[in-house]
Amino acid sequence: YKLFFYKGNGGGYYKKSELSGICSIDHFIVVPTSAAASIQNGPDGIALVNTNENIVLEFISYEGSFIATNGPAVGMKSVSIGVSETSSTPEGYS
Repeated sequence: YKLFFYKGNGGGYYKKSELSGICSIDHFIVVPTSAAASIQNGPDGIALVNTNENIVLEFISYEGSFIATNGPAVGMKSVSIGVSETSSTPEGYS
């Protein structure tokens, strides 16, 4: 499995991160801290991809939804999780 990080402005992905171990998508998503440090202000999104079968299992976004323009989620509209921040939100708060 891999996580693909998408920029809402333009819809392209800017980073991918390989996951290892056991992954359950029933109730949560795990973001490795090395990948989480590069998550940008939105609207942006994350696609969870089964790279063995090239299947997008979930494509979520924050601060709005958008359509991916490249990578495994190309053409898909992200599902907004309904959260956003303002420019006055303190760094490290979210």
